[in-house]
This record gives sequence, structure tokens and C-alpha cells, in this order.
Amino acid sequence: MPALTFPDRLAHVRRLYALLDELTARTTGAPRRMSECSNHMRWPERGIYFFYEPGETRRESGAGPRVVRVGTHALKPGARSTLWGRLGQHKGMTRSGGGNHRGSIFRLLIGDALIERDGHGCASWGRGSSAPRAVRAGEHAMEQRVSKVLGAMPVLWLRVDDEPGANSLRGLVERNVIALLSNARCTSAERIDAPSPTWLGHHCSREKVRRSGLWNQRHVDEPCDPSFLDTLEALVRQQDRRRGLKIVIQCAGRKRRRAGTMKTSTGKPVFFVARPSEAPEEAKERFHYARPDDYAEDGYTWREKLRAYNARSGDNPLALLPAYELYENWIYRALVTRFGLDNVLVLSAGWGLLRSSYLTPSYSITFSNQAERHEQRRPRDRYDDFPLIEKDGTERMIFFGGKSYLEFFHRLTNGYGGERFAFYNARYQPTLPGIRSIRY
Repeated sequence: MPALTFPDRLAHVRRLYALLDELTARTTGAPRRMSECSNHMRWPERGIYFFYEPGETRRESGAGPRVVRVGTHALKPGARSTLWGRLGQHKGMTRSGGGNHRGSIFRLLIGDALIERDGHGCASWGRGSSAPRAVRAGEHAMEQRVSKVLGAMPVLWLRVDDEPGANSLRGLVERNVIALLSNARCTSAERIDAPSPTWLGHHCSREKVRRSGLWNQRHVDEPCDPSFLDTLEALVRQQDRRRGLKIVIQCAGRKRRRAGTMKTSTGKPVFFVARPSEAPEEAKERFHYARPDDYAEDGYTWREKLRAYNARSGDNPLALLPAYELYENWIYRALVTRFGLDNVLVLSAGWGLLRSSYLTPSYSITFSNQAERHEQRRPRDRYDDFPLIEKDGTERMIFFGGKSYLEFFHRLTNGYGGERFAFYNARYQPTLPGIRSIRY
């Protein structure tokens, strides 16, 4: 197959990115940073993934982020691996921050480049298809560095539920996207969207990575058949639009014992309550009591510090739990398992409307008048509550919670594009504009 001319290739690259933009619009929660991805999300069984990388942008093909890796899985007949199974190998282990580069060529390549760039010694890196425990322990620090780099990368995915085999559409799309984006066969004048001067891949020992500008080795030297773009367009148009169901559940009083906390500059744990001045005196030796919108020593509110903490690229030194894991009751985790991480939100009296994945410190704030006085939030109290929801969403939204949280739910979802429903068990039907009440 003859090589594409520069003008033709540029036109095809522009069309590819236009299709990826359309895919983004059709895929709930995507692209998503790898550090925020987990098996609790509703992944398709099979698909293709596209990685972006902070600092890597396009130039010739238009504005926007540049794809740095393309991949799929289960191409051999009888293969059973899943899309998340493959992405999970790339991401590594959430708790330890480690991983297994022998099971992920992506991890191997990034580690190789880090070793070369930073001079970190790891003589066993990339040697052999397996290694004894002692060797893996010596590689753990490097695996953590790789996980941090990967955790900052946004990933976009395309559902393609075809069978493994030589005629897989996933294989067709994967190899042609790589061939189209690769600069390996180009002269310097013919390169399209070349990597930035600071791209980590420049330090990789694999020549194909450096020449292609991609974290790929296979297909980077192959010709591209641009007719694959018609197939890709049809696949993108089959993706689910942002419709479905959003579940909102109110917070609970009992938190899990392993819940992490924020800390003062001296290392004292911060415990968030509604009225710090009324907190038990005997506990003030152990905890610094504060409201979420109180100011810390550095001049930022604790809420601002929590927002910045969640914006970090993958690390979680305070061991804060995602909102759905913070509460003892099993129902939060059951809802995420049933409806997916992207479709469950927690209505927290301390913090506002939270995504299930939002790292949240332990707190004791409630609208219930049955709680201790220092825990009771009054309706007139001023809070800069988080409304962590897409206002232009079109999914139906269902709220499960007590009467004291209904007005709170109404306020934080005001202006939401989809229908809103609230189940209630009371003598009188609540009336809130824009919310349909259903007795149970």
C-alpha cells in the first residue's frame, strides 16, 4: 500500500480527531484520568482505548490533546481478556501504587524512559517474563513512579463487542490508527503533531517509540488504509449517548474506621463538624475541629485544599477514601457495583453533591436534629457546597434520602437538564419545583 501524501494524511488525522471528539461527547465520564479509573466503572466487555498525556498537544491537525498510545486486547481466537482487565494491567495497583511491567508493555516503556531520563538504577527492569519476589520488591519504587505517570494520563475508550480473531474490527481500527498517527516513516518536514521537546518518550531506549512519537511499537512502520475511518465512524455512532440513570443517595453517620483525614501543618488530624466550638473538649487534644469552609494555616479553606488534593495526579498520601467507600453501610458499594462509578453520587451534608470517586475525609455533619449539637448543620448555615455534577446531563436522576435532605438535594441539582425524582415516606407529599415525588 503506497504511503499517504502529507496533505492526504493531514486530512485523515483531522477526521480521526473529529471522530474522537464525537466519541467523547457520546461516552459518559470520558476521557478520564487513569488514576480515577477502576473496575467499579461500567466498562464494555471489549473495546479500544486511546491515551492522552499532559503537556502533549496537537499543532498541524488542530487544537487539542495528542493521542500518545492506542491499544486493544483479546485479538487471538479464544482470548478472554476484557477491556478493563487490560487497562487495569497498565494502571497497576491502587493501594500500593505498584504494578507489573512484565504484564504491560506500556508500563515497561514508561519505566525504561524514566530510568534513562532520571538516572534511576533498576538493572532488572524489563528482564524476563517473570521474576522472583525479591526482584519484584527491588523494582517496587520504579513501578510506583510508572503508576504516577500513567495515573495522570486521560484515557478514552470505544466499545467494540466483536469476537477475538483475525477479522476483529478492534484489530483493524487499532493498527490503522497507530499507522496513521505514527511519524516513524516521515521526514522531519512531513511530521504531523510531533511530540513536545519535553515528552518523556524521547528518553525511551526503543527506537520505534522515539521515531513514532507514540508509546507503541507494533504497527508504527506500517502503511495506513484510510478507509478504516468509515468503520470507525460507524462504531462511534453506535456508542451510547449520555442517557441513562443517575442515583443520588444521602450520606450516613457511621464512617469506616480506616477513613483518612486531612491534617494541620503540625500533623494533627482534622475532624470536620458543623459547630467546632461545641465539640467535646476532651477530644480537642487529639483532633483539630473545623468546618469545611474554615481557613487553614496557609490561607486556603479546607474545602479548597480538598479540591486541590483531588486534582493531584494519582497519589493519595492521606489515604482518603472515595465517597462511596467512606460509609459503613454496604448500600453505597452495592449501588456502585450495580449502576457504575459514574452514575452514583453522594449527597453529603458536609461537602455537597459528590461523585462516588471523590476522595473525601472523615467528618460528622448532618441535617438530622437527632445528632449531637456540634454535628448538626442548620439550614441557615452558610456552606460553599460542591455541586460535582454536569448541569447539561440528560439522564434521569433519582434521589434516596430523608426529608431533611430534600431541600438540599433540590438546591444542588437546580438547573440539571434531566428529570429528577425523589422517593419519600411521609404523610404529606413534598413539593419542590422540578422534582417529581414518588411515595414508597
